[in-house]
Amino acid sequence: MKQRVATLVLLMFSVTVAAQSGARAPLEGVWKLTEIVVTGAGAFSSQSPNPGLFIFTKTHYSVFVVPVKQPRALFATETPTTAEKVAAFESMAANTGTYDISGSTLTVRPMVAKNPNCSAGGAFLTYQFRLERNRLVLTQKSSDANCLIAQRPAPSAVPANETHFTLTRVE
Repeated sequence: MKQRVATLVLLMFSVTVAAQSGARAPLEGVWKLTEIVVTGAGAFSSQSPNPGLFIFTKTHYSVFVVPVKQPRALFATETPTTAEKVAAFESMAANTGTYDISGSTLTVRPMVAKNPNCSAGGAFLTYQFRLERNRLVLTQKSSDANCLIAQRPAPSAVPANETHFTLTRVE
């Protein structure tokens, strides 16, 4: 009986210490985009992609990526033209909100996004993920983006493709 009580006390102490030590969630940290592969329409890959950063806390995330082949064009003057603004807008993806993990599926629920339909209530995006030490691979099918269309989440209707983001932990 004393051995059981001692084991139980040790287990409770271990759990308390782990909770107080601030044990990280598996994705928690700052991740830099180090490779991108896009399949399907507009396919390309790059082992030195445009900048991208994914940040995960225990329950929230933020992402800003430039998932295109070419670098973002600079504005010619201090006052960009409408065409320059549109090109800048279309060259990047950004959103931030909450996330959860179920097995190897990451579901993000944007609270703020470049695309307003993707940050309205009920919108969500899913990724399959694989974590290998300080390397994280996120895979998203075009149909895994569920933004609001006619006030309901609906899979994207863009041509079928997959995007593979390879990230390296920087913090």
